[in-house]
Amino acid sequence: DLSDSIALKSTTAYRDLDSYIQVAGDGTPYAGNQAQSYATSKQFSQELELSGSMLDGNVNFVAGLYYFNENATAVRYGKSYEGTYAVTGVVSDARSQNEFYTLRAESIAAYGQAGVKVAPGLEFVLGARINRDFKRYSAKLVRAETNTVTNPLTYAEDNWTSFTPRVGVNYKVSDDVFLFASYAKGFKSGGFGTPLTGGAGIPSYDPETLTTYETGLKSSWFDNKLTFNLAGFYSDYKGVQITIITQPNSFRTTQNGGDAEIYGFDMDLEAAPFPGLLLNASLGYNHARFTNVSPGAVAASAANGLVHSAGTPLPYVPDWSASVGAQYAFDLGGLGSLTPRIDYAFKSKAVLTLADPSTFQDKYGLWNAKLSFVPEGNRNVEFSLVMNNVFDKTYYYYRNISRTTGNNLGQAADPRLFYAQLRFKY
Repeated sequence: DLSDSIALKSTTAYRDLDSYIQVAGDGTPYAGNQAQSYATSKQFSQELELSGSMLDGNVNFVAGLYYFNENATAVRYGKSYEGTYAVTGVVSDARSQNEFYTLRAESIAAYGQAGVKVAPGLEFVLGARINRDFKRYSAKLVRAETNTVTNPLTYAEDNWTSFTPRVGVNYKVSDDVFLFASYAKGFKSGGFGTPLTGGAGIPSYDPETLTTYETGLKSSWFDNKLTFNLAGFYSDYKGVQITIITQPNSFRTTQNGGDAEIYGFDMDLEAAPFPGLLLNASLGYNHARFTNVSPGAVAASAANGLVHSAGTPLPYVPDWSASVGAQYAFDLGGLGSLTPRIDYAFKSKAVLTLADPSTFQDKYGLWNAKLSFVPEGNRNVEFSLVMNNVFDKTYYYYRNISRTTGNNLGQAADPRLFYAQLRFKY
């Protein structure tokens, strides 16, 4: 703390990641198609943040500087044998290809936001962030069976500068009801995709931007025994970055898929009708659809025998989501408290691969359970037994069906998971 009303915070982070992934793409016990990927990433970030209040608490502010640096490498070895994919009917499906990638990324940002109380209960909020991103990427593809450099070592680099403002207004109707509305812009830098065969070089994609309008209320009733929150939103999404599957080589790469709009609402309710019992429920609607589609995305979908057009849902975004939960804290006297909890979460159907109606996750629901113990002598310690996905529901994070090779690949989510958890509060 620099004073009673101003504080300075420094956050330093370092992350070192090494990963290895092996995939049997043919889906059989035989070595018809195999791929191994090795990746490393070293990340460093530093943030300085100044926050505080002034003018007798009528102005609250936060301002800061942020720096991020990453150096990453990736190597992928892939091999398939002639005839592995009978649907191709060509000898060219026999190949052995090695891929080598490096990435250097750097980001520098300055940001600030202030809330100014202009009348009893009324506050205006103004903020902004200036960001500069830099990326340098290299790639090399080698056909190992012929020792042919399909794509020689190629470099690409670019930088992007963004200014993202935020404007809001908050109004405290009473001690129990709070209204808000805001306008904000978001930005995600561009980058580079997987190079294709034939010396085409490294493809790039542009930044994506999001302009969001939100309004809602937060409220509590009956001496805080009941809380109800509601928010509605609309977002204009430009240059949506999507992952596509290229043909005939089935590479995954990133490009701008077009523009989209997102609108919907979120509401949640929490009730504590009497001591020990807590009930909660939530409901959300999220309409996320492309409004226009880039020619590149149309061509990529057509190569897979698919149609990508305006009105196509954004991947991984279900229209509806809902949850309910209940818990009760039993007083064990001098021993502490024991709290069993159960909750249920529902998600409606969602597309998993862009514009492919056969690769979707149907609607599903998950039950979770938890039993927590808090000792009487130390309320800052909690020991829990947790079971997620109680009924072992099978569902997927990712699916892809290749129209060229006939591959039907998927990444299943966690099955029933049981674990113990120890939590400390300090």
